[in-house]
Amino acid sequence: MIKVIIFDFRDTIINVKFSYLNRNNYLWNYCINYCKVESIFNQKLQEARNKVIEEHTGNNTISDWNNLIFETLFKNNNYNFSEEQKKKLYPILEDIFITRVKTFQDALFLLNYCKNNSIKTGLVIDGTKQRENKILDTYNLRQYFDAISISEEIGKNKFTDAVLVDCVNKLKQKTNFTPEEVLVIGDRIDKDIIHAKNHNFKTALLQREEGRYVQQNQALLEEHKPDFVVKSLTEIQTMLEREAKVKK
Repeated sequence: MIKVIIFDFRDTIINVKFSYLNRNNYLWNYCINYCKVESIFNQKLQEARNKVIEEHTGNNTISDWNNLIFETLFKNNNYNFSEEQKKKLYPILEDIFITRVKTFQDALFLLNYCKNNSIKTGLVIDGTKQRENKILDTYNLRQYFDAISISEEIGKNKFTDAVLVDCVNKLKQKTNFTPEEVLVIGDRIDKDIIHAKNHNFKTALLQREEGRYVQQNQALLEEHKPDFVVKSLTEIQTMLEREAKVKK
């Protein structure tokens, strides 16, 4: 019987597709004197992202990946913005990102189900304190979780199990549970599933139709097979409802 569910944030609870699109469009317009063609700019931005991933994957202390990518973009392409310009730019990009966030409806349905059926919930987030707390407050999401852990607050990101462990410890203060009674849901094998399996928690890999990590997950799926692979959180709710009926 599942007593605790721990959720990943991006692409699990919140949809950030339009956040990235709108933020990147603003950034291109900001850089237009250096790069007048949007498709070329997007290519350069992707190259900067790839370079950051190549150089820093496994770095367990980075929480602000976005600004690292922007700095790499500017440096690699000789976009000569002053520190003062960047100091003004980054908060604007942050606000654009936050205002374009959408909450997945299946996530809200499942969170309400958990709330109404005494299932404790935790949230593990890779990100900065300021941005993630602002998203939680802007969309009134804090009410759904019994424990929230953010990587920057802990000093380690989700390339380690530190954020998950912190969240579990907070939940232990609210209720008693065994590892078999915990379900961890996330969209990445490397950051979500592997750590959960190492703690003997049940795992569900969420592969939404437009998920960003489907291809990456495929390469790891055989070696780190989750207990469940689902395309929506509705499948998780159906599973919980079925489990509750059997118990009765």
